[in-house]
Amino acid sequence: MNLTDFSRKCVDHLMDSNIDPDKAEICAYGLELALHTLLSTSVLLLIGFLAHRLGEAALIIFLYYANQTAGGGYHAKSHFMCTLLMAIGLIVCLYSLNLFWPVWLLWSLLICSATVLWCFPVHLHLNKRYLSPEMSSLKKKSRLVITTSVLIAFLIIILHLPGVFQKAAALGITVSAISRVSGILSAPKTDHSPF
Repeated sequence: MNLTDFSRKCVDHLMDSNIDPDKAEICAYGLELALHTLLSTSVLLLIGFLAHRLGEAALIIFLYYANQTAGGGYHAKSHFMCTLLMAIGLIVCLYSLNLFWPVWLLWSLLICSATVLWCFPVHLHLNKRYLSPEMSSLKKKSRLVITTSVLIAFLIIILHLPGVFQKAAALGITVSAISRVSGILSAPKTDHSPF
C-alpha cells in the first residue's frame, strides 16, 4: 500500500461517512503530505546522524525546506523518488563538508545561488497552478524567505562559526537553487517558464 492509499484509508476511517468527497480528498492529500514530510525528514536526519553530521544536516535541510516550501522547485514523480533524491543530495553535501573549500568558493556559491533564487523566486508545479493569480504575493513571500536564508548563511560565515557550518549554510542555499532551476527546466513545454 502506498502513502496515498494509506492516507485515504485513514481519512475514511476517521471522518464521518457523510462528509463531502472533495473535503475528504483535501484532508487525505494534507495527511499524505504531512506523513511524507515526516518520513523523509526522519530519513534525512538519520543520514546526518549516521554521518556524525546531525547539526550540519539539520541546517542544510532547514534552508532547503524553507526555500522549497516558499518558492517551489523540482517535483519528483513519487514520494519514494523525492526522498531518494533528497537523500542522495544530502549525502553529497555531507561528503563535500570534508573537502577543503577556499573562502572565495564559499562566497561564490552563496552569492550565485542567492542570485538564482532571487531572479526565479517562484516555480509553481502543475498541481499548484491554481495559485497563479497570487503570483505577486508568492514572489514577495519567497524573496523574504530567500533574504532570511541568505542572512542566516552570512551570519554563520561572518561570525566565524565552525567551517563545516559555514559550508553547510552555503550548501543549503545552493541545493535550493539547484532544485529551483531543475524544476523550471523539467517543466512541461506548455508551462510558461522563463527558460
